[in-house]
Amino acid sequence: MVFEKGGLYCPVASLEPYIKHLNPKNEFLFQGSKKGSKIGADDVCFDNMAVGERTLAEKMKNISKEAELLRVYTNHSIRVTPITALETCGCEARHIIADHDSGHKSESSIQSYYKTDTDTKIIDIVYRLNEDQDFKK
Repeated sequence: MVFEKGGLYCPVASLEPYIKHLNPKNEFLFQGSKKGSKIGADDVCFDNMAVGERTLAEKMKNISKEAELLRVYTNHSIRVTPITALETCGCEARHIIADHDSGHKSESSIQSYYKTDTDTKIIDIVYRLNEDQDFKK
């Protein structure tokens, strides 16, 4: 599988350099970046403030455009992907709703997600993120 543990496209390996440079005084995953800091050169690259709601709302659109992905993804499309993956692996809708905090109230509300081509989306995103040679541990 493309996402084997420790491989080039391992999602955890892609996230670790980011987490390593977060501000320890801030509990949020998305933090405002420190001006002039560089990942790899500075221990802490983020300020002690969370990223604003508007910035987060546009995050996937901006990432998609900057990475020149084949299409522009939204925050919602990223929400759809794990639900579709769970369904593809045989998890029933009632379990997705109850056990995986999907935020949905009924099984019918996630039925349309099952038509999504999950593998294509994930491979496209991870490939583009790992293709950036400037982002190294």
